[in-house]
Amino acid sequence: MRNLAGISRYYSVSTRNLVGIPDELVGITEELLGINANDMIYAYGHGYKKFNADTKKFVSHINKESVNAANLILVPIIESSHWTLLVGNLKNKVWDFYDSLPKKTHRAILPEVISHLYEDTTTSFATDIRRWRIRRIKQVPTQKNSVDCGMYVCKYMEAVIQPEAVVWADVKDWEDNMAKFRAEFAYAILSTTIK
Repeated sequence: MRNLAGISRYYSVSTRNLVGIPDELVGITEELLGINANDMIYAYGHGYKKFNADTKKFVSHINKESVNAANLILVPIIESSHWTLLVGNLKNKVWDFYDSLPKKTHRAILPEVISHLYEDTTTSFATDIRRWRIRRIKQVPTQKNSVDCGMYVCKYMEAVIQPEAVVWADVKDWEDNMAKFRAEFAYAILSTTIK
């Protein structure tokens, strides 16, 4: 059974725009969305953290077989209390970067994250993922406050794993629906915990 301490704190403020989503909840989005099924890989469990010395344990499931079977690798990143998402397209050999508060400083850590991933998974990739181009995905929904970045990363993950390509211009209303998204997320967590 999952520890509900952070979940109950999150749920109690889910309809008020006071605090962001706890770090632990971004990490379990993998389970809620069914990531790691066959065609996706999720790296760094509770998000890549710059000063976490023991990152290798979070990518021990990544090997040649999982990479060959996958289309995407999802890397949630937390840096200075801000969540972003890095998505590796294994077929096209490109990184896509999603940031709900776009800043150059958020993007600056990406080469380091990719290098750590490459070093932590040594022989898993057929190509050098450090040489892949990094694209900042534009026109994604962005937040107007300083607390919703974790929820945005969860929604980005939900969107990019869909079989149909996302038309980001069509999904600009996330800010208006944030209370609903939080409630749905809390319900999904509580439903999987109770089972």
